Amino acid sequence: MVLYEKGVEVVALKFSAVGTNNMDWFSQANLISSPWNDLKNAPFVNFGIIGPVVFDRYFEFLRWYTSCPTDTGWLLVTSHPVCLWDKRAPQPNIQYSKLATASFMIDYGT
Repeated sequence: MVLYEKGVEVVALKFSAVGTNNMDWFSQANLISSPWNDLKNAPFVNFGIIGPVVFDRYFEFLRWYTSCPTDTGWLLVTSHPVCLWDKRAPQPNIQYSKLATASFMIDYGT
């Protein structure tokens, strides 16, 4: 899985798809590499294709849902503006931590 910004690769993740289907390949257990050094062994609220709390969020790696200002994670695609950080760009949008670790969604390490 690769994300590009203005034609430049900004995030690359590698997953093993052996023995998976179209929904379960995207999991922590299948993660081989990522740009975030704390992602592989982190505890999660969600690491999956569909968000468990807000169903209009996809490809989501979130560590904590506490309240919008302190939600913490690595990456997600959002198409449902619940929090201020969901609303920072037109829907749908892709948001990711620009740090080597998870970051607060509200600032994404910027």
